[in-house]
Formats: sequence, C-alpha cells, structure tokens
Amino acid sequence: MSRFTIGSIPEETPIRTIPPTPGWSENFALLCGDPATRAGVFFSIGRWHADPSMWRENLFIALPDGRMLSSKSYGRGGGANYASASNAHYEILEPGRRVRLRFDGPVWESRLATL
Repeated sequence: MSRFTIGSIPEETPIRTIPPTPGWSENFALLCGDPATRAGVFFSIGRWHADPSMWRENLFIALPDGRMLSSKSYGRGGGANYASASNAHYEILEPGRRVRLRFDGPVWESRLATL
C-alpha cells in the first residue's frame, strides 16, 4: 500500500501587515511524496520581493509513469489564514498541524527524462 508522507506544517499564518523593509518576502512550501510509486508533489508560494502584495506560486507533480506536471503563476490573493496567487489556494487550517492545498489551473506536461 502506498502512503504519502508530508514535511513540516507552518507554525504561523500569512502576515497581515507587510513590513516596510526593502526586499522583504514571505514564503510557504509543501512537499509530499510516496517512495513506493515515486509520485510526489512540491508546492511553494511566496510574496514577490519587488511587490509584497503579489504572490508567486509554483507547483510540480511527479507521476509514477515518469510524467511531470508543472505550473507557475502570479497574482494578488491571500487572507488571514491562506496564501493565494491565481491558481492555487494554500490554507493553514491548524498552524503546525494541518494545511489544505487546492489548485485549479493549467499545467505543462513533460517527462522526467527530458528535464
């Protein structure tokens, strides 16, 4: 039986007041995988250093058959307990314990051998 394992869960939610520090950014990441099937997901979202009101998101999915799916986008979203650019919604349900990632958008398909 396959089982995905997940790394650490953020202990905090997105900052509500952006500090006036030049180049400041805030980042969240999610990494999970199943060694038995070689399937995995990497997601990262962070504020763009040039404009911290803008989030940039990256999603990479490795499928057991060797295909890779990826998506990158930018947008302004987010709230008290979630970060969102344009296609993804990364919600911290219980700081340090549970998160939820939703994605609705286009992906590019490639093969691991060609990357």
